[in-house]
Amino acid sequence: MRHQKLHIIFIVLVFCFSSCGRKQRNIFNFSETNKLKINKLTLPAVKGVKVKKINNENVVEWLEVKSNDKDMKLLGYNIYRLTRGYFAPKKPMNSKIITGNIFVDQHPKSNYPNCYFVTPVFSKQDQFFEGPISQIISIK
Repeated sequence: MRHQKLHIIFIVLVFCFSSCGRKQRNIFNFSETNKLKINKLTLPAVKGVKVKKINNENVVEWLEVKSNDKDMKLLGYNIYRLTRGYFAPKKPMNSKIITGNIFVDQHPKSNYPNCYFVTPVFSKQDQFFEGPISQIISIK
């Protein structure tokens, strides 16, 4: 009998303190208080984007970006290839920030046009910001 009561109390406690499928509330505030708010449109965009086919690879080139804000440091660039439905992917093609102004797509899709765009990546006060997208260029 006592074992049954403990079992029932345990079930009631688990039910009361579990989320029951709902998101649990956080009673502690861990938000960063000094997070910078940067308008992406005030950052410079990449210009002069070109693509050319060399052998079976697509070579994407662009002009270097200059920032007017002396505290905003240019770290490099991310490059994206639009997906089949011409949607912008969430992750760039490069695994690390590109520090130069050229990227070689060694595995272009041959069934449809390859469309690319480039974004600059900046840092300010140890926070990272991705700038606006460049013009979208394509090659078949």
